[in-house]
Amino acid sequence: MSEKSAKVRILDAAENLFNTYGFHAVGIDRIRDISGISKVTMYKHFSSKNDLILAVLNRRDERFQQSLSHRVSEFSSLKEKLNAIVDWHFEWFKSPEFNGCMFVSADKEFGKTDSDIKAVTRLHKSRIYDFVKGILDGEGAENSALQASILFLFLEGAITEAAVMGSTNHFVNGWQCVLNSLTLPS
Repeated sequence: MSEKSAKVRILDAAENLFNTYGFHAVGIDRIRDISGISKVTMYKHFSSKNDLILAVLNRRDERFQQSLSHRVSEFSSLKEKLNAIVDWHFEWFKSPEFNGCMFVSADKEFGKTDSDIKAVTRLHKSRIYDFVKGILDGEGAENSALQASILFLFLEGAITEAAVMGSTNHFVNGWQCVLNSLTLPS
């Protein structure tokens, strides 16, 4: 087995376990068992559990950003792009691996005690806001910062609704209201 595949197997197992059970509830031994990697190999790639958590979060953020960006790039009008962002989230909520936002979970568990993890969780949320604002700016939308804030908060609330309530009723019904409240160029 190559070292790259060992690292990927560790990251995959850790991400799945952290997403399902949380960070504190999952120990290194469980990640080792699920990944089929020796403890020596694990520590060769990650010097501590926190290093592994940071790697998982950074990789997840990168995949999240790439996937969302790819989806939006398939559309040309501003309304289509905003709908693509919402549709992407809706599909995520319906996926079997959806357990809420892993970055919110990480911040809840470590935000007051680990500045590196806090920095990654803030960066992830900032990147989402910046992505939305960039789309609005690129299409010449007025008050793009305010409108990006509205959409960002709507998405964050939708993530919470889907995770806590197991429902997306408000999300689906609310999106049209949010879209109608935005001032979009013609």
